[in-house]
Amino acid sequence: MRLFAWLTLLSLTTAYAQEPACGEGGRCATQLMRAEVSNETLNQALYSTQSLDDLALPAIDAFLQSDAFAASFITNYPMEPMGFPFNAERCLSEQREGDANFAGVNCADPLLCSDPAVNEAVKREVCLGIPCALLKGNQMNQCPADPQAQARPTMVHFPEPVGVRRLAMTPTSLSAENNVLRVCFNITQLEISTAVEMEFQQRAEVNYNRLGMRNLNVNLDGPRRICMSATVDLRQANPVSQIRIENQDAEFVSNAMVDRALSTAQVTGLDGYSPTTVGILQTTALPPIVRFLRPTVETAIQQSLSQVFEAQIGIMLNAMKEGSAPTTVNTGSDSFVSELGVGNLAVSNYADLMECSLMKRNGTPIPATHSCLNQRYHFKDRNLRLQDIPKPEKAAQYLSEQMNIYEHVTSESLRQQILGFEATMAPMGLSSLYNTQLRPLTDMIPANQMRSQLLNNVELMTSLGGRVNSSFGVSLPEICDLRNPSPHAGRSIPNCPVQTYVDLNELNRLLTSMYQSGRLCHRGRGDYVPQLLPNGQQRYASNGAPIGEGCKFLVEGTADGMSCYLNGAPQLRFDSATRGYRLQMNTRACFRDAVLFGQGKVGGDINFDIGFTPSVCEGGDFCLQDGQAEWNVVEGTARYALRESSFFNGIVRSTIDSELNKLIGETIRLPLSSTEGPMSVMPLEAEGRIDVGEGFFGACLRLRN
Repeated sequence: MRLFAWLTLLSLTTAYAQEPACGEGGRCATQLMRAEVSNETLNQALYSTQSLDDLALPAIDAFLQSDAFAASFITNYPMEPMGFPFNAERCLSEQREGDANFAGVNCADPLLCSDPAVNEAVKREVCLGIPCALLKGNQMNQCPADPQAQARPTMVHFPEPVGVRRLAMTPTSLSAENNVLRVCFNITQLEISTAVEMEFQQRAEVNYNRLGMRNLNVNLDGPRRICMSATVDLRQANPVSQIRIENQDAEFVSNAMVDRALSTAQVTGLDGYSPTTVGILQTTALPPIVRFLRPTVETAIQQSLSQVFEAQIGIMLNAMKEGSAPTTVNTGSDSFVSELGVGNLAVSNYADLMECSLMKRNGTPIPATHSCLNQRYHFKDRNLRLQDIPKPEKAAQYLSEQMNIYEHVTSESLRQQILGFEATMAPMGLSSLYNTQLRPLTDMIPANQMRSQLLNNVELMTSLGGRVNSSFGVSLPEICDLRNPSPHAGRSIPNCPVQTYVDLNELNRLLTSMYQSGRLCHRGRGDYVPQLLPNGQQRYASNGAPIGEGCKFLVEGTADGMSCYLNGAPQLRFDSATRGYRLQMNTRACFRDAVLFGQGKVGGDINFDIGFTPSVCEGGDFCLQDGQAEWNVVEGTARYALRESSFFNGIVRSTIDSELNKLIGETIRLPLSSTEGPMSVMPLEAEGRIDVGEGFFGACLRLRN
């Protein structure tokens, strides 16, 4: 979605889904994420082939199929009078042949036939003439004696608006050149209703009434092609201008469409005819005359579409100007909120493993940078290598097992990745494996999204074009600070094409919300509530494991490994001594069953303090890596081998250190920029510079070549 797509969809949310910002009608002062992007960089991203072909067209199509599209396009369009169409090609031909009558005549003037300064000889050549007798009927004695005297239509009036009653269109292509975007559509359904009146040039000896047609319903009789072009330059104060609609078919309104519309229309202005005779004229004499109105109807359609596109883009740009109000939108299943969660990060690794397994089976080269490689999985005690990639049957088993270990897997991108395996596996004869092992997993994720609801909406703030940079911000209205701005407010990295900042205070509030909803837990949610015996003491299972409910964390990543209940949400803070960041994670009721002959059990409350080096992952996400952990057992809570007096104390502590190092040795990724807003559409990589400090983290990015 990506940049053009995001702009399109933001215009919809701005126009049709805007809600009061932040709690109790206030506006968020903090921003979880803020990005500053140079407008030159935005232009480069906008005009990339991938953004146009792979990302923008699906978003435009989604807009065309939406209720918002129907609400904005299916309406009435008042039309100003237009000049009656004339034979412009004949006019130009006569000029080329040197006809003196056509010297100095503007053949592009739509009002040529009504212009008194234009020679009558010219008008007789190129303007429509209608026999006076046809218009006057049994009053033809009013017609001039001159046999060349004809009624000449000069103007077309619209006594009623042009009403678009039905419209269905699909984008077919999108191109860009010299800052001009051009998107083409197939129109498959179009129904318009209107009324038209033809005004005639008046003569001294005869008075012509306007010839009118009401209840004129025009229905498209086959697909038609149109294109819309616009100049888009995000460096300008008005980034989108010169919107045009172009008809790509020689005949948009066919003769058959005109004839059908006229057959049911109400004709007015014909003098001296009985209703029966008027009915006959509607199917005989009038159709050839009314067909001259085809360019007028086509122009009306083009103007209608242009008006709506221009209005929609205007709404979008007004919503994105500096100082505009933020837009609060619901967090749909495809929002970055669906990606946040410990289970999502863990299971996504196994989806990547499945992808690599299918690539290996299919003989597709696996790049060394693929995310499945250099990753540690539970079945290997070292990072995965090409030779370690399991067969699809085993990889599918691992993925299914992981989905069932983690209770709060809500990632929509993970769901789409698994759904995409079907098309890959079918030609490989693995449809049965997909249907039995993988397809059921895609049904679990929507249910988890509903059950583990995190936040109801996201607040988007955009300031687009007109300055050196455009800015984009994401706030979380349910947890934001209404009064105090983020610590990163006003900070910037000099001469950086794309810079992004994260508010760690708001991030910590988000972690608390994730803890309460279960997104931060492998199983369960919230504070640990022990199951008690009648005497008020902790109840234990037969193997010594504490029984209770809360936010359970699987330290070893397996159901039978060491587990703890989080004692509050982990919190991230800046470490001024190391210029890095530390994650404080307190736990309760940790337990690990026996490892040898019933010995080596572990129990107690453990607090972890982990130092991380901040970095920027691919796509602009905030990542923590190279973790260094310190941990201690809360005094008076040690059980089994965690007691210092235990024979297994040293062995167990070494094991905990080893497993903890495995856990923190992996990069912790917070999916922010890569899945929300315009940053998600840009192929970004780290430029190298970062900005660190109390309560914030900033980094400089650039477009990937």
